[in-house]
Amino acid sequence: MQPLVSVIIPVFRVEDYLNRCVESVCRQTYKTLEIILVDDGSDDNCPQMCDDWTKKDNRIKVVHKPNGGLSDARNAGMRVMTGEFVYFLDSDDYIVDNAIERMVSVITEKRADAVSFGYIKIDDDEKELSASGFTERTYSFADEKGKLEFIYKNLLQYKLGWEAWNRMYRTSIIKENDLWFEPNKEIFAEDRCFNLYYTLCSKNIVCMPEKLHYYLIRSTSIMGKQKEWHINEAVALSKKVCELARKKDYRIIVDKFDYVMLCIVANLVFFMKPEEYGYYADKIQDKAYCLRPIKRIDGVLIFMNIWGRKSGLSKYKQYKKFSKYLKA
Repeated sequence: MQPLVSVIIPVFRVEDYLNRCVESVCRQTYKTLEIILVDDGSDDNCPQMCDDWTKKDNRIKVVHKPNGGLSDARNAGMRVMTGEFVYFLDSDDYIVDNAIERMVSVITEKRADAVSFGYIKIDDDEKELSASGFTERTYSFADEKGKLEFIYKNLLQYKLGWEAWNRMYRTSIIKENDLWFEPNKEIFAEDRCFNLYYTLCSKNIVCMPEKLHYYLIRSTSIMGKQKEWHINEAVALSKKVCELARKKDYRIIVDKFDYVMLCIVANLVFFMKPEEYGYYADKIQDKAYCLRPIKRIDGVLIFMNIWGRKSGLSKYKQYKKFSKYLKA
């Protein structure tokens, strides 16, 4: 008997894209699905469109709720999911016809805790803009040291993506560890946070290079606007992940958490222009936290261990320049 897959689709102001998304799930070659449409208080035609879909496919259920944001909508779907596996799909995106079949095949055959896969970025006309270039690999991290190295060498270097929508997860791991998506307004990168949580609670993940997902870049997307670096949110994300590691008594990860912190926080600094250093340094609330790696005797070695000798040394110098604007 095929395992049930829960597909959670948060819905908010996507009436131009919703049907395409849901159709791509309904026509999957893998049929044992529980399709959960979460209407996140959408004020357009989406609520009615969701209800109409329940009449077309009896695998679809709808959750109507007040607007709470993407994380809250996903959490609402997780509260009612009953599948052995769960897949999160954004409602303006869509997937290839055999996407879920491929996910289930790999995650079951490899006995993996999760599977990740590639994607293609498209515009409003469905024209391909770019594609991921992930390498096929099984990542195993049964112990603390393995988890730490996977996080800073692979996950946070974007070697297999860090989005929720390019993963299939085991619901048992999510439920047993009480995992939820954190509010976007608090940490900004809720997908990255969730995958860091999941890594701390799992033992392996298989990366598939196959491109199964079409990721829409809307013409009205903020991606084309001036970038605002959410550095306080990055600090908050880092602290939340460290808190979970501490709860699990992962002493090695907690003791060496600067490796993770730098990949989350300092990585934003590397994208800043030098003339922006003062502006963002002034915004940081916990300056001592951000200064911690620089004050370590082995600080430069941490940078080189993460990014290699040459690149690590360069990034260390860059972050040290930024740190001069921090007055703890």
